[in-house]
Amino acid sequence: MRLGIEKSPLFLADVTRQFGWYREEGGDELAWRFFKAVDLTLLKLSAQPDLGRIRRFRNPVLRGLRSFRIQRPFDRMTPSQAARISSDE
Repeated sequence: MRLGIEKSPLFLADVTRQFGWYREEGGDELAWRFFKAVDLTLLKLSAQPDLGRIRRFRNPVLRGLRSFRIQRPFDRMTPSQAARISSDE
C-alpha cells in the first residue's frame, strides 16, 4: 500500500531552488537527474514511510520526524560536468 505524497509550498520552493543551482553549476542533465532522484525518493517513502532515521527535537510538533537522504545526483557526474564546475571555482 502506498501513501499519498503531499508536497508543501516550502518543499516545492526548496526543490525548485536546488534544481536551479544544479542547472547553473552542472547543467541541464545534472539538474534533471536531481529532480528524478527526488521523485524516486518520494515514491520509496510513500511505499515505506518508516524509512530513514528518527530525528530528535525538543519541539513536540516535530516528534517522530524522520530524515532520508536522496541519492546525490552529483555522485554520478560525468567528467565534463565535473570539469565545468571545477573550472568555475
